[in-house]
Amino acid sequence: MVKEERVTAIDKDSDAQLTFKLLTFQNLFQIDSLSGKITVITKINWEDGNTHFELAVVVSDGKGTSNPGIMNVTIEDINDNFPVLVTPLVHTIDE
Repeated sequence: MVKEERVTAIDKDSDAQLTFKLLTFQNLFQIDSLSGKITVITKINWEDGNTHFELAVVVSDGKGTSNPGIMNVTIEDINDNFPVLVTPLVHTIDE
């Protein structure tokens, strides 16, 4: 299951056009530059132990001012293991 998260920012200038840029882990995540929506772009395997990421993000106002920030992302385990039968599939039953 892919969950989307969103980075938000405010600017006191009402005419500011805020844009977002992801500075780290671009091989795993992407950010929509206008909405701030962060999505996973590749499979991340929880069992590998990589479950926490600190994403460095910068927001710019289009007027030469920008501000960096960190978004903490934690990957949660999903049930991706199929059930396995441990008994034989054929049984003989006497009359």
